[in-house]
Amino acid sequence: MTRPLNVAVLGATGSIGRQTLDVIDRNSGRFKLFGLTEGVRSAGRKAEHVIHGQAGEGDFDARVEAMVTDPRCDLVVIAIPGARALRPTMSALRAGKDVALATKEVLVMAGDLVMKAAGERGIRPVDSEHSAIWQCLWGEERANVRRLIITASGGPFWAHPELDLDQVAAAMNSIKQVSVQNAEGIRQVQTAAQNLQAVGHILATLVEQFVLAAKDEQSVAEVSTPGSAV
Repeated sequence: MTRPLNVAVLGATGSIGRQTLDVIDRNSGRFKLFGLTEGVRSAGRKAEHVIHGQAGEGDFDARVEAMVTDPRCDLVVIAIPGARALRPTMSALRAGKDVALATKEVLVMAGDLVMKAAGERGIRPVDSEHSAIWQCLWGEERANVRRLIITASGGPFWAHPELDLDQVAAAMNSIKQVSVQNAEGIRQVQTAAQNLQAVGHILATLVEQFVLAAKDEQSVAEVSTPGSAV
């Protein structure tokens, strides 16, 4: 009989993490909780590795590294947000683990590096649109697929069918333009601040020189004034 897969869950108390734990509980013959990370809240679970904290705290990173590279670990679920998910993702892939990735930022930041490390094994997207696309391609020859269309079945426009999406697109382009203009404005402010800082240094030097000159004049005046007779 094949043993259950040992699963490590990074971010066990978040939405994806909790759903992953539920899947493990419902399929105990296929999966076993091997380890997890948790932040402020506790998952209330027992496992070989239970790591509390956040990236950068104490020995947290080293303990996570040890968990995702443990020879007994088969599958690593990455469900922690932001840039901090990149390091354990790369560590798990380099150790030959299967990786189920819910953190899209990892691919945005370092997609080429991640996919190179994954090699032929690839990664398993487990959240949102990228998972839907992945599942749509199961059993399909990629050469036979020209394009996939994602409809607006959710997100901020789901409850507003009256909206004209062409107008929405135009509004988004306007926002993009404003963002560019804001970025240019910020750059100009930074340049002005740097110029002001340079002017401040010049003024400080001039004041210092003025004070020194005043002291010199005072010393000369004191020397040239006749002393009182004894």
